[in-house]
Amino acid sequence: MDVDLMVKKPTYEEVTARIKTLEKELEQQVQIETDLRDQEKKYKLIFEKGCVGILLTQIDVLRFANRRARTV
Repeated sequence: MDVDLMVKKPTYEEVTARIKTLEKELEQQVQIETDLRDQEKKYKLIFEKGCVGILLTQIDVLRFANRRARTV
């Protein structure tokens, strides 16, 4: 049983196109991560500096409480 395992090598144009695609995907991923960090900062600021108490529970277990909730 002879099986030809030769794989076609990509052309220069195909490699160049793939590199451009990967660069664009990387740029998008970096932007997504930056946006996520910014949103995290905003959430943390609202959570910690809020004028009302905020409790975060998970399956009836207290996970977090902001400063206002801890003083009540």
